[in-house]
Amino acid sequence: MTYVLFRTMLLYRGSAEAYFLALRSPVPLPTAAMLRAARALLGWDQTRFGILGGVGQRTVARLEAEDQIEPDARRRRTVMRIKESLESDFGIEFIFDDGAFGEGVRFRQSSRPTEHLPNHTEA
Repeated sequence: MTYVLFRTMLLYRGSAEAYFLALRSPVPLPTAAMLRAARALLGWDQTRFGILGGVGQRTVARLEAEDQIEPDARRRRTVMRIKESLESDFGIEFIFDDGAFGEGVRFRQSSRPTEHLPNHTEA
């Protein structure tokens, strides 16, 4: 049990504290529609979008097909990695439903951010 937990934390690439905070995080996750919208804003296909989360095209397709993302810990981390990268590296802003306004996705800046994600090719 300890080995599995330690190995999982290493895969998370963070401290034990960060790992457990991510599991209990009250930070809302983007919905499937929000992930599709963010990908559309960037004009990317699912394979390229998956690079952000370190996952393949099939995983992205599953995440985008779900109505409400209620993931296990691994899927939560994947969605959070994608969300954090989109926000910090590409200027995407996720707008969550607050009761008065609906959810959405937009660029924080008026212009598209400079692309710096390398092209991904399989060897």
